[in-house]
Amino acid sequence: MQPLLHGRALVVIDLALRAIVGLPGTVVHPVMDRFDAVCLALYRRYLARVVGDPETRAGLTPNFGPVAKRPTLSNGYLRAYNRANVALVTTPIEKITPTGVRTADSTLHRFDALILATGYEVFSDPETYRPGTVLGRNGFDLAKFYNEGVVMTGMADGVGKTEAAASAARPVTLGRVGIEFSRRAGLRLRLANDFRGAEIGTFIRREFDSRAHSVADRTTAA
Repeated sequence: MQPLLHGRALVVIDLALRAIVGLPGTVVHPVMDRFDAVCLALYRRYLARVVGDPETRAGLTPNFGPVAKRPTLSNGYLRAYNRANVALVTTPIEKITPTGVRTADSTLHRFDALILATGYEVFSDPETYRPGTVLGRNGFDLAKFYNEGVVMTGMADGVGKTEAAASAARPVTLGRVGIEFSRRAGLRLRLANDFRGAEIGTFIRREFDSRAHSVADRTTAA
């Protein structure tokens, strides 16, 4: 039952999101807001059926809808919070000690093993491009270049819940819109093939080769 429920929900969400993003900008934002509100209301009802403790339900209730991030629809995960040996702790972590995790309210949560699942940054997050982190020649700063320019993902750069066909079609659509706008506005485009891409590409290849050789050496030694 769980795989069937999860699969059907994902199909509905994918179809709805694909229909929404194809609407004009003046329509898409109100529709997305309404879509998020409806999905959040349904998810709250789902939580009320699955999770018994009201305080735990409140902590598991997101303040965003599936337009931002898909909610967890696995009833196996949510039902685990009904167990006596499982607790949801949302208090910020103050310090990791040798015997446990101390939260901001001075509570020490003891553990035998600590598993980190803190997420990751993607190419579209401003936090990924911190000034002074990736520098090039002549004062080039990748953060400044990212913030001042236009960055378009490639066909294989979809992450998270991005559907493969949409990831492949979106860059083509954006490119066509950009070309048409440039023609109407009488803009001239210059394709720059300078040191930036080559330099960053060389750095990535060098780092990859170094780490690959390191892993291979450890594997051989083992």
